[in-house]
Amino acid sequence: MSDTSSKISSVANTMAMLERLIAVPKVHTVVTIDNLKTQAALASLDLPELGIHPMSLNTLKHYVKESVPGGWEVFDELRKKAIRVLSKLSEPTSKPSRGSKQDILNRLQRSESEVQHYINEIARFAEQHTKLVEICWMEAKDNGDFALSFKAYLKKYASRKGNLAIVVGVKSG
Repeated sequence: MSDTSSKISSVANTMAMLERLIAVPKVHTVVTIDNLKTQAALASLDLPELGIHPMSLNTLKHYVKESVPGGWEVFDELRKKAIRVLSKLSEPTSKPSRGSKQDILNRLQRSESEVQHYINEIARFAEQHTKLVEICWMEAKDNGDFALSFKAYLKKYASRKGNLAIVVGVKSG
């Protein structure tokens, strides 16, 4: 068998394998999503028992264009469809039952994400508040009436540990 006919045969076998994989995905345990994820991974697939031999991506495209009706677009669409089929097959079929270890772990993970989200929000608000207080300090320097109001705000809301005070509109500490 010549090298050209061997490559064309490998392309035909690869296409047949993709079609079988799409039709009956559970039958093919040899081919994984990783084998199909990229065009190059599919080209380097080596399954001699199925008559599929590795070749470069450019070589595969060349022989697909010659031997497959519809060319590379049809062939690549089969690859993508096979990925979708295998992805659905690997997804969990049902939710874990309530109270099971997996359900508790899932809820814990969601709770941890929510807590992290709230911590990020609090940090963002604290940063904005700090910037606002800095702006108020600058305004208090120039405006005596504002300085009195700002001093009352600080008495009520400022941390007791911090040394925040307004002395004639100037931040001390």
